[in-house]
Amino acid sequence: MREAAGRRPVDRVLEIGSVPGFVAGLATGAGFKVDVVDLDPDRIAPVFDALGVSTHRADIEREQLPFPDGTFDLVLLCQTLEHLRWDPLLPLAETARVLRPGGEAIVSVPQITPLIRWRFLRGDDLFDDPVRQRRKIERIGHPGDLRFYSRSQLEKMIAWAGLDLVAVEPGGGFRGHRSGLVPAALRRLRRSAMQASLYVLVRKPG
Repeated sequence: MREAAGRRPVDRVLEIGSVPGFVAGLATGAGFKVDVVDLDPDRIAPVFDALGVSTHRADIEREQLPFPDGTFDLVLLCQTLEHLRWDPLLPLAETARVLRPGGEAIVSVPQITPLIRWRFLRGDDLFDDPVRQRRKIERIGHPGDLRFYSRSQLEKMIAWAGLDLVAVEPGGGFRGHRSGLVPAALRRLRRSAMQASLYVLVRKPG
């Protein structure tokens, strides 16, 4: 966020899919004016009230964001796309729409790692069982992580949305930590590919 603000003035920041509010808290703590969009922001209304952020309700897989074109200087879409059941592309297209020309977005997603691929070949379960996912939908409105993304998939999605890729960085520790020779070798040989998440900085042309 500071890197983006260092290149051009950042007046308004939008976080899409904000609950439980950690990123909004970081953004307001850094001095940004923040709006948040969530399926049900009232779940943590006291948190948002304490942060002083403006809350908006939207189903980001089915609805446009409730803002005019070109409203925001910076959009944050952090660890949200993996929860979506139907359409992870619509929030990216809406990100492009509500960004001002030259505005930037930070997108983060869980990364498909070589260890995940190896576990899949072994027949391991990669996600929660359907019963637990159904209970999460009933309780919080989404089923938890439904998918991971490879770097190539994320780059294709960003290009489809009409955004320019500025930088990609892996981070966030190691997903699916397991002991044994194969996980240890993969962490040693392909450390960045084994990290849990991809963090992407994108820019709207213009």
